[in-house]
Amino acid sequence: MIEEHREEIKAAIFSDLHRDATTETAGAIREVDELLDHLEEWNAPKKMETPANFTSEDDVFLVPEPLGVALVIAPWNFPLITSTPFASALAAGNTVILKLSEFAPTFSSLFAGLVSKYFDKRLFAAVEGAVPETTALLEERFDHITYTGNPTVARVIMTAAAKNLTPVTLELGGKK
Repeated sequence: MIEEHREEIKAAIFSDLHRDATTETAGAIREVDELLDHLEEWNAPKKMETPANFTSEDDVFLVPEPLGVALVIAPWNFPLITSTPFASALAAGNTVILKLSEFAPTFSSLFAGLVSKYFDKRLFAAVEGAVPETTALLEERFDHITYTGNPTVARVIMTAAAKNLTPVTLELGGKK
């Protein structure tokens, strides 16, 4: 999807952020390709050493399982940076909701349209909107939340996630 619509995505990012997105789109494509190349290996059961306190003679395997529903919240300044978290979550068998940034409206509109065109909405949905939509999403229960952005918003996300003990992955920057 990203590779097929690379030029449209680059144009949308340029429209919103007034910068070239060649590196960003190429990086997203490379990361998704890497994921696809290793998908079978990473999702395969792995034989583990039997712990000393096990009395069974059976082999022990680590079997990857999906967590459930993942919320991925995209940043405004590098909106395609979330390709790794959402592609990884999908590849692991999770359902994904991608919250796009209201500060990159051209990209958000394009990407939401592409997601709805390429994916079953029960598997992967993109949500556009601002603070009210994000707040409404955070009132729902998720099995994992990934956020890239500033520490101020991260605190809000952590507070919401704590209500259900939802694991959160944060990639923070910004000045606050």
